[in-house]
This record gives sequence, structure tokens and C-alpha cells, in this order.
Amino acid sequence: MKRNILKKHDIEKRCLKRENGFYKMTTNHLWLCKTQKDLYFLPAFSTLSHGNTVGDCMKRLIIGKEEWCSFPELGFPAIKFKTDTGATTSSLHALEIKTFFKDGKEYAHFITQLQRGRLSPKVPCVALISRRKVVTSSNGFREKRIVIKTILKLAERIWPVELTLANRSSMRYRMLLGREAMQNMLIKPRKSFFLGKYPPSSPST
Repeated sequence: MKRNILKKHDIEKRCLKRENGFYKMTTNHLWLCKTQKDLYFLPAFSTLSHGNTVGDCMKRLIIGKEEWCSFPELGFPAIKFKTDTGATTSSLHALEIKTFFKDGKEYAHFITQLQRGRLSPKVPCVALISRRKVVTSSNGFREKRIVIKTILKLAERIWPVELTLANRSSMRYRMLLGREAMQNMLIKPRKSFFLGKYPPSSPST
């Protein structure tokens, strides 16, 4: 995220309106939640009921700009993601994508790598295809991607999310977490790994 969004003197220039301590950002589909100690982003897809206060929203799950999560149904324990408030749907690195039908339903078989580099282990995955979606990348390129629906586990919470499958070999992160998956969350953009520096299955040393 652009650092100048977080500067105090720049907030009013980038806001449409202010309600109960929240600032509606003009970019990135965000509310900005300002406390005495820090700034937090609240994705616009999250429910913000009339009369909500900053204190109410501080009860939500707070995550950093990058965290570890897992996908139990896909069979791998941990993957690092970056929050992407500019993206509607989350995205997962996928190679060698093949589709097939079973019992009248369409599935995708693909290979993912949990980290960057050719030496990173390749993990085979199978998931039910929910739909296909045309996605515009950051460089303006449009392509039709397969969308799968699976279970995401973050901290102690588990919920269903949609993921577009894309080759992210040239990207720094193997996964992006989009706004649709950020329900009932606050994002702390100045902090990485707010929930823990190491994945659950890794030692802390």
C-alpha cells in the first residue's frame, strides 16, 4: 500500500466523509479507522452498521499487511499471503492447471508452491470449480481465470473463500487476500505478521 495514505495530514484529502471516527477513503475501497495509537484499514465489503464506533470495530480480527494462513481442504499447512484491498477476490499461485468432471461436477487439478524459488516443494491440489472470472491484473492485462471455493484457516477462525488460480511465479507473494475474504477484519498496514512471525507448524527459533 502507498505509504502516503497513512500520513495524518493527507487523510482529509483522500476521504469522502467521516462518520463516528471512520474515514471513507477515495481509493482502494476502504474505510480508515483512526485510534489514538494507530491507523487501521476496514475493507468496504465488511459490514459497517449505522452507529458503529471505533471501539466496536476493534473487536474484529486484526491482521497485518502480510500473514500466514492455511487451506485444510487443499492439503498444505501454511502459506504466506499479502492483503490486497484493491482486489475483490483472493488469488492463489497455480501451475499445470487441468480440469476434469466427476459426478457431474467440474474440478481443477493444479500444482502450487508455497514459497518463491525453484527449490520450493510442489504441492498437488484438487478443488471444486465454482465459476470463471475475467480479472484485470495490475499491468492492465485481462484474462479469464478459474475460481475455486475452499476453506481458509486464519488464527483460530475458519470460513469459506473464493480463490482465482493464476501463475504468480514472477510475483513476491504466492497468495493475495482480497476484500471478499476480509469480512469482520481490521488491517494494520504498518505491521507484518501481527498474528505471529512463523507459521503454526514451524518452530519459533
